[in-house]
Amino acid sequence: MRTSMLSLSCGQIEILESMGTGPAVLLCHGNSAAAEVFSDWLAGPLGARYRLIAMSFPGHGASTPAADPAQDYTIARLGEVAVEVVAALGLHHYALLGQSLGGHALLETLDCFAGACGLVLLSAPPLSLDTLSEAFLPDPSGGLLFTGALTSDEARQLAGCFVADPAAGTWQSLLPLILRTDPAFRPALLASLQQGAMRDERSCLARAPWPVAGLCGSADRFLRQGAASAVPADIWWRGGPVQLAGAGHALQLDAPAASADLVAAYLAERFAPGA
Repeated sequence: MRTSMLSLSCGQIEILESMGTGPAVLLCHGNSAAAEVFSDWLAGPLGARYRLIAMSFPGHGASTPAADPAQDYTIARLGEVAVEVVAALGLHHYALLGQSLGGHALLETLDCFAGACGLVLLSAPPLSLDTLSEAFLPDPSGGLLFTGALTSDEARQLAGCFVADPAAGTWQSLLPLILRTDPAFRPALLASLQQGAMRDERSCLARAPWPVAGLCGSADRFLRQGAASAVPADIWWRGGPVQLAGAGHALQLDAPAASADLVAAYLAERFAPGA
């Protein structure tokens, strides 16, 4: 696995890249995580086959915190940073994958990824301001998802919410990532949503020129089951989001092999000659 930093308009962006020499796939993480959350994939068979490129959003991982949180910590602005990463790396034919917040950021800027040939959404049903309350369960974190500075105990509690069974310990790799996240990020993201800074992601998804893969966990503690049910089946790969039994919000942690296998199946179709 290779680590590098890209100099962009927003500052330095952390990049983790697998050793695979196949087609490129840009990976975008969720709220308070970082590129490192995809480490198992980067080091495994998926990363050996494809050139997996995981980025850390501003204020996450080793990336520079935003100079102006109110302007830079919005869903669309995070997507614009991903667009800059693609341009800086000189990618021309690639796929996109976003987990939770990362998926929403990619959706809201999907029209800007001219060279993309596919999109995988992990725990990221297309939303709009009107559908937020319908898509989410009562917040299992008790508000920590949008709280500024967190104590170690609070970060541990938040990390446990991203997996199906906190007792299993699959959340532990998230703990240092949450503690490292810019404390200004979470409240700034909430403020942007309260001010209406969100696009109609269903409309964004409907404009995709190829089928989009959706993966979700049956034990997701944030999202209601069927959160994407209003999206027409013909937009989705396999006719709808594929559910992983027993997995929580962070599929790549709860079901790393099963989720990677599904991603690999989708990518094989999207990168096939003539696709």
